[in-house]
Amino acid sequence: MNLLPRSGAIAAMAFVCLLLPAMIARPAPVDAVAPDPGVEVPLAVVAHTFDVAANTPVSITVQMSAAVAADVVDADTTVVVTSYGPVLERETFLDATNGLLPRSIDTFDISLDPADADPNISRSATNTLLLTVPTESAQRSGAALQFAQTGVHPVVIDIRRSGRLLAETITFVHRLSAVPTRLDPLPIALVIGQTSTVELANDGSVVVSVEASAELERLTQTLEAIDAGVADAAPAAVAPRLVQVEPALVEALGAQQPALAARLKLGLSNSTLSAMPRLPFDVSAAVEARQNDRYLQQLRQGDDLLRALVDGARIDRSVLLADASPGSGTSDRGAPLTDAAAMFRRNLAAQLLVMPFDRYSETDGNTGLLIDTTQLVTTVLADGTTLPTAVIDPYLSERLDRTDGNPYGTATELVAELLVLRNGIIRNRDAVGDHGVVLADSALGVPDPTLMGHVVSLLLNTDGLELTDVASLSGSVDTWLVAGRPQELTLPTSPVADLTARFTLIDSVAQKILAYTSVVPDGDPKAAVWGRVLDVLPSTAVSDEQAATMARRLDEQFATIRSCVKPPEPFGFTLTGDNTFRFKVQNTCTTDLRVRIRLDSAKLAFPDGDQLKTLIASSDTLVEVSAEALSNGKSSVFLRIFSPAVDTIAVADEVVLTARVNSLAGLGQLLTGAGLLLVVTWWASNSRRSRRKLQASRNIARHPSGTAAADDPASDDHGTDDHGTDDPGTDGTPRSSSSDQAPGDQACSVPQS
Repeated sequence: MNLLPRSGAIAAMAFVCLLLPAMIARPAPVDAVAPDPGVEVPLAVVAHTFDVAANTPVSITVQMSAAVAADVVDADTTVVVTSYGPVLERETFLDATNGLLPRSIDTFDISLDPADADPNISRSATNTLLLTVPTESAQRSGAALQFAQTGVHPVVIDIRRSGRLLAETITFVHRLSAVPTRLDPLPIALVIGQTSTVELANDGSVVVSVEASAELERLTQTLEAIDAGVADAAPAAVAPRLVQVEPALVEALGAQQPALAARLKLGLSNSTLSAMPRLPFDVSAAVEARQNDRYLQQLRQGDDLLRALVDGARIDRSVLLADASPGSGTSDRGAPLTDAAAMFRRNLAAQLLVMPFDRYSETDGNTGLLIDTTQLVTTVLADGTTLPTAVIDPYLSERLDRTDGNPYGTATELVAELLVLRNGIIRNRDAVGDHGVVLADSALGVPDPTLMGHVVSLLLNTDGLELTDVASLSGSVDTWLVAGRPQELTLPTSPVADLTARFTLIDSVAQKILAYTSVVPDGDPKAAVWGRVLDVLPSTAVSDEQAATMARRLDEQFATIRSCVKPPEPFGFTLTGDNTFRFKVQNTCTTDLRVRIRLDSAKLAFPDGDQLKTLIASSDTLVEVSAEALSNGKSSVFLRIFSPAVDTIAVADEVVLTARVNSLAGLGQLLTGAGLLLVVTWWASNSRRSRRKLQASRNIARHPSGTAAADDPASDDHGTDDHGTDDPGTDGTPRSSSSDQAPGDQACSVPQS
């Protein structure tokens, strides 16, 4: 865009009046010779000397259509080269590209008659003419074409036969000053980006679609063309460029199209790569959903992946593109950057915001076409900080959008327009080094490879222009002032995409994946797929509908696993002395499964707690459980089978068992033992009493006291004979009366009455 004069509203209105003609189609100039409507007139300059020193010849290569080429052998055919006055203002330049040329200065004729053998023309092919046009600066003569002034000059090339126009085309040359200048070159920064939508399959894999493959092929060719332009320039020449590409797509390309991926990676290794999340993740939607940490994690993973894929990768976080990551799923161009997202990225080292013109025109505070795109505008953030912003020039980007059949002519126009902008800065007495231009197409996409090759080659070989890193502009380019104050933009506060509900779904899916990953064996390929799905669910390349489909398909796989785990049918058991019972769990899957087995009962305790079991594939697994009865009787036992990692996610239906407790345990056993001891003690005491009474009844008849003793209750406790002496045994040996008494009892005589 042309420079806006800094003298207030009147100057601004004047600028609008000057600019309006540039936006309207120009009629053909009245002195132009209209082409013959019945004849094709495609004629293009495909190479020429752009920088022209004073009094040096200009070489021009023109390419003709087949129809025109067939006519140029006629003796009456002439090539007429016309020079025009220098273009000083941008609007004058735009007029010239639309056919409204300034005053003509001189013409130079070259005969195509073979008999003339004009030394200024040769024919390298049937449809290609090589022209050599001598130039002069001080005087006008028929021997050369005059370029008396420095600057950018339009040059028209006509092919005429017998006064009839066969074809014409326009180009520009840059007449250099005869005296070297010390003025700074105008910095030009290239930005190229992938814009095709990233497709993700329902299993989480990245799909290199036909569209994405075509764009990556185009990006590869563009980078190759840029590098070829560098190789043709001076040995020390470089062509810095910032390239934005999805890391996961580059990785997927390596697996699906390795030859193309190898070429792409080579071009990327010569570029600065814009920091991107590993998968498309709109920063505005992420911040709105309070997923800053997740976004930062994805950003780091993207950096790591690019470094692993691209040798010597240089990754830059200082430049932030105003559109969301390509393929955000919200629109063809992505979603606008929100204020909160810009603050977040500014805290992650973003120092320059690059904004396509259409995005700028939708942002609060824009002034439309009243903008100097060689300087920075100011984006004011909610926290009071600012972010310098470079706006893509709409006229330059329109030229990079072109895919017509004359890429060299388009490149020449673009570079000539940049020189006109530089000359305007010099006439305004501004320092050229305080200005700069970000060169990109209108979508921050991938321009035509041939076009970009010519653009870079011209930029590297044109005096007054230089390629630079876009990141350097934030520290070198001045802020554009309107009436002494910076133009201020404010970003929207709400994102286009709302991921709040998505992350509720993600939390649920994550728990299930954690659970079933612990169920299947380590290294099971299903677990890898589940993890991949979980990784892609936050991506804004996934629509809400696709996210729901992914979650549903996961649930179907989990249900298949649950169907393999067969707990026992409900059964009853009785706890006896060993206090254990057993049952079997069946696994009908072809792989082992790991589970957590838990039993609960109001009247039983299970001292071993949960049991982690591996259920052998296609077989039954025996489970032995130790139990302690808390009370006698009948009790329900609830058998539940969970995943090992998440004990709230069941992998089988609950089974209710029935327990009967006939043995006591714990305190009940202690009380039972004490009661039995009392019974045994009572029995032993009663048994001794009975024996003593029996012995006394045997000896009472021989006792002197006779009947009295029998009636004396005391006799129950003393078993003696009639004489109170020992009764002899059968062998004549005296026998103590205590022999029939319990141990420890003493025999005694009953006193006579």
